[in-house]
Amino acid sequence: MFKILGIWYILSMESKILQKNREELVEICRAMSPEDRLLAFLNHSQLIYQIYEAGVEHRKTPSAPCSKNVPPRIKLNDEN
Repeated sequence: MFKILGIWYILSMESKILQKNREELVEICRAMSPEDRLLAFLNHSQLIYQIYEAGVEHRKTPSAPCSKNVPPRIKLNDEN
């Protein structure tokens, strides 16, 4: 029971921090001019597109086998 209450307390603290960050972000956005907002949106869109392009390039390359990280498979009795 104590662990559950401890987790709830941590989550509520994080929620308060996130709420404060959201409120600060809203205030910053309200202080921006329309031109500043448009420029911020453009920058955000360009960054997201760069992330997308990187993913496309990554998916084009064949994946290397990661045999070091995969534990050996245990064969069951009914397998060959």
